[in-house]
Amino acid sequence: MIPFNEEQQRLLNNLTQYYDAWLGHARRLRAEFTYRLQWKTVAGREYLYKIVDRKGNGASLGAKSAANEAEFSRYPAAREQVRAGERAAKSKLAVAGSLYRALRLPVIANPAAAILREADLRGMLDGTLLVIGANALAAYELEAGARFTAGLDATEDFDLSWLGDGADTLSLQGAAGHGVFDLLKAADDTYTVNTKRNFQARNRDAYSVELLSSPGAASRLAPGEKLLPLSLPSQSWLSAGKPVSQVVCARDSTFARIIAPDLRVFALQSSGYRNRKAGTAPNAARIRPKAKFCSRQLRTTCRITGWIRFLCGGCLMSCASIFRERVRRRQVESPAMRITWRWGLLLSYYTTMHSILPGLHKAQYLENQRG
Repeated sequence: MIPFNEEQQRLLNNLTQYYDAWLGHARRLRAEFTYRLQWKTVAGREYLYKIVDRKGNGASLGAKSAANEAEFSRYPAAREQVRAGERAAKSKLAVAGSLYRALRLPVIANPAAAILREADLRGMLDGTLLVIGANALAAYELEAGARFTAGLDATEDFDLSWLGDGADTLSLQGAAGHGVFDLLKAADDTYTVNTKRNFQARNRDAYSVELLSSPGAASRLAPGEKLLPLSLPSQSWLSAGKPVSQVVCARDSTFARIIAPDLRVFALQSSGYRNRKAGTAPNAARIRPKAKFCSRQLRTTCRITGWIRFLCGGCLMSCASIFRERVRRRQVESPAMRITWRWGLLLSYYTTMHSILPGLHKAQYLENQRG
């Protein structure tokens, strides 16, 4: 691992502040300033209307009055103030993005960043979706303050894990078209669901997004969800521990927030044990025989190696005992005898406690896991 230098650390310290400022303004624009106000004359009287689309559809706020006139003056000024704050935060992020790329900090793919920004604006990263796979490595690098081995950048696919902790909120949003697939369509309208693998969606550039979940969370999807997650028992591990939250730059110098599982949980989930359930992994038929063979070989090796070391230690102890008895009869103290006895005792104890028992326990654990 290569630790970050002072320039990289200084940039990362300011990055979260810039992103949070932009996110706050952008969320407020979506929540409070999604319409425009306009006066309309109906039957000779002026009414204030809230226009919600380009066709002029909207709802009336009442006839012209002092309160409506004050609202008509206040609303555009407040909206412009929030837009100015968003533009200022976005300009700071643009400068930070150029420095980020120049300092060679970890990056993610552009489509993944677009999806994460949209999910963050919709509040779907707060206990509902987790980033797993290669894209999570960038967050772990920033959390550790160092670069991993070269070649660990994100691949051309994106794995998301559905936790469903915010299922009640998302169920209400799902009725309005705010499911996971609607999230992908908002980021890029060319995404379509793979008919052969209904947990995967692809865009026109063949960038794929896969949705995974635990068996319990799969039942808490938003109504009408088109992207059905692949249910894996190992996904239930991801909710344990403390999630890692980091703001990461994309290759196009834009930013997004990654919420990844605890690194210890991620390491366990990424191990080969997650594919033990038949039919849950794409290459299960090919992986299971290899896992069975490796488990059997490890069990045999642990037994043979442990017993060989144990026998060697026993032989040393036996030789030292015979030698000690002969020396005792002659009543002669020998330093070589004492050293041989002690080393034989230590070797026997070490092999018994640290080779045979743990090896058998580990082999038995692997044998149980593949079942």
